[in-house]
Amino acid sequence: MRSECQVPVREPVKALAQPAMSRRVFFGWWVVIAAALGLVVSYGPIVLATFGVFFEPLHREFRWSRAELSTAVSLSTLLVALIQPACGRLVDRWGARRVVLSSLVLFGSTLLALSAIRGKLGHIYAGYLLLGLFGAGTTPVAYSRVISQWFERRRGVALGLSLTGFGVGMLMMPPFAHAVITHWGWRAAYFILGATIVGGVVPVIAVLLRERPEEMGMLPDGRREASSRDLTRKGNDRTRTDGGVSWAEARRTLTFWKIALAFFLVSTSVHACLVHFVPMLTDRGLPPERAVKAASLFGFAILCGRLTAGYLLDRFFAPYVVASMFGGVALGLISLWLGAPAGFPFLAAFLLGLGLGMDTLAYLITRYFGLSAFGEIYGYAFAGVLVGGSAGPFLLGMVFDRTGSYAPGLVMLLLAVSGAIGLILSLASYASPKGGRFS
Repeated sequence: MRSECQVPVREPVKALAQPAMSRRVFFGWWVVIAAALGLVVSYGPIVLATFGVFFEPLHREFRWSRAELSTAVSLSTLLVALIQPACGRLVDRWGARRVVLSSLVLFGSTLLALSAIRGKLGHIYAGYLLLGLFGAGTTPVAYSRVISQWFERRRGVALGLSLTGFGVGMLMMPPFAHAVITHWGWRAAYFILGATIVGGVVPVIAVLLRERPEEMGMLPDGRREASSRDLTRKGNDRTRTDGGVSWAEARRTLTFWKIALAFFLVSTSVHACLVHFVPMLTDRGLPPERAVKAASLFGFAILCGRLTAGYLLDRFFAPYVVASMFGGVALGLISLWLGAPAGFPFLAAFLLGLGLGMDTLAYLITRYFGLSAFGEIYGYAFAGVLVGGSAGPFLLGMVFDRTGSYAPGLVMLLLAVSGAIGLILSLASYASPKGGRFS
């Protein structure tokens, strides 16, 4: 299935041989910073994390019901999931930089427009549908492709560091939006968020986000080449590792469906617990303040998980790393199910948060399918993650309504995560960036 081709032999790039290059910070790390900054203001932190903050002021001013307001963000998230594969295809054809910059400009402009809406419910629906349409280009799909172009041997660390931006955004945006709303109102909050993206983030990303290291006379990981023979050998190695397969080929493999189904199951389980976490604890008699403090560990776990997973992915067989993190999610579900002792809710929140990282999904896609159609392949897999994130809270809530308890639902989620672990552990070996097979 994996076709190998020879890359054209070029003359050695003089810039690569300059000793000064070794004394500079590899530009790829600036690309990582740009990606992290972009993910701070991506769809998840800006739309999903802040919607609860906008909820009450919008309800108070326009008297829209909770169901009517919730429909806006539900439709928006569904649209992101539906068009994510098409967005990934655009990333493969046009390049991530074009997609990211245009998406951020339109995404931020929509937030600016939302600051001027009046009392028609259709306006908020239209605004959030546009946020979903343009927000699809701000997700980790585009950034992960760029990072994977710049890094081979340190790809896990680079992806993990870039995804910390998502965790920082999820932690920072709700209190930031709340502070602005408290002082100046919800219209000012929409305006400031939009202006920050268009006037602050977009210029920085335009400068730092570069598609490939070869465009700047560099090689992945900042490697230097001393001869034409070495350049040819390294180029051929990169072709074997990153050349990859098309989406049509990937979808006919069992490997893709194992990965996609595993992450769908874990996303369903983690997001179900994330949404129901506080009521799950308060129903058992835990004070609301303590339940909220425990829930805050989700964001901290995202940050810790991204840094730890990135380091481990570069050193160990990736399915083992992913399976261990899914195992943490299973332990978190068991902690919630047992409900005692007092420290278990905090342990459960931290372990469940470890399963929210999409850098591990991106890493698996690059290693098993390469980069030639990474955007589209990752887009389909990431769409499954989004669908699972939407379905999980609904399914757990439905089980609670029918049984009067979260326990049966937690058992079902534990079985789902156990199945995901089995799927990941059944994956075959993949080509190592250092040569040979990694298993």
